[in-house]
Amino acid sequence: MTIGHAYACPEVLGLLLTSKCNISCRHCCNDSHPANSESASLERIARLIDEASEIPSIREVGISGGEPFLYLRLLKETISYARTCGYTSSVTTNGFWGSSPAAGRQLEELKDAGLGAVNISTSPFHQEFLSLSKILGAAKTALSVGLKVTVNVVSTSATEIDDVRGAFDELGDKVRFVVMPCLPAGRALTGVEQQEFPTDFTWPLGNCREHFKKLAVDLSGDVYPCCSPGGFTEPLRMGSGHRSTLGEIVKASDQNKLLAVLESVGPGFFLPFLRQQDNDGEIPKRFSDQCHLCHFMLSSPKYAEKVAEWAEMLVSDLAALPESERPADNSRLAGLKEFGAQSVLPT
Repeated sequence: MTIGHAYACPEVLGLLLTSKCNISCRHCCNDSHPANSESASLERIARLIDEASEIPSIREVGISGGEPFLYLRLLKETISYARTCGYTSSVTTNGFWGSSPAAGRQLEELKDAGLGAVNISTSPFHQEFLSLSKILGAAKTALSVGLKVTVNVVSTSATEIDDVRGAFDELGDKVRFVVMPCLPAGRALTGVEQQEFPTDFTWPLGNCREHFKKLAVDLSGDVYPCCSPGGFTEPLRMGSGHRSTLGEIVKASDQNKLLAVLESVGPGFFLPFLRQQDNDGEIPKRFSDQCHLCHFMLSSPKYAEKVAEWAEMLVSDLAALPESERPADNSRLAGLKEFGAQSVLPT
């Protein structure tokens, strides 16, 4: 059964394959490490991919962890099943396999199964375990079998982006780079020193529309609207895959006021209100980006409650406007039925 989605339109189904990783980066948002052994079953993965067919906008399955290449057979089976359902796949990895003689053959098999792209993560924290030369080897091998390659760089105060790019000079423009700041989330809350966080700060402008194009399902079955390291907070939890199908969860999110506001105007909308409430100087003066602000305000029960109230107020104000002055774009905000949405904080 296909459930129509006029407003919530994720394009990627993000699946966490495992919480196990061969390294223990100090900043890891998922707290992955070698001692973890949890992984998803193929049966559960297949069910989620089947349910994605209820969401017409989804066209890709994005696989991450942990380190998916530690479960090579499950990774290949996931990619293959996604292909039978009409989806291409991408995988996010730390590239530890970059110098392995078998890497080319294994990637060729994954490509034949339906893999289209490899996203390789690096940062000063990754490089405490894996050198840039190994990441370069992984990128070369992936390119050699015809896969698209993106290098995700988690930046810190010590990160020189030009140096990272320079390590890949021989590959020219064949590799895409995405730079994201290290956020105080997950293990970074205790594992990263304050002076290590990025020193380049911006006003957290921008909405979450692009971020919301990647639906995330964690190993517990909880569903979130984005895969940002700062996005796995209770107020953003859309529902449980154990209680509802993905289609039902995404359809219900059409009426989620918090998601509607974040998608349309972003977390920066709430910052002036937060500042007015900050009598104790708890709110940072600067944020790395909108994801940093979003995690800060929604990981705090006190601020999350206030944000919920302000989202309700904004929707009420919009409902009081003449119909001709209300939002008219193809967004959740415009689609709130008579602006009477569900509770902002899921039960």
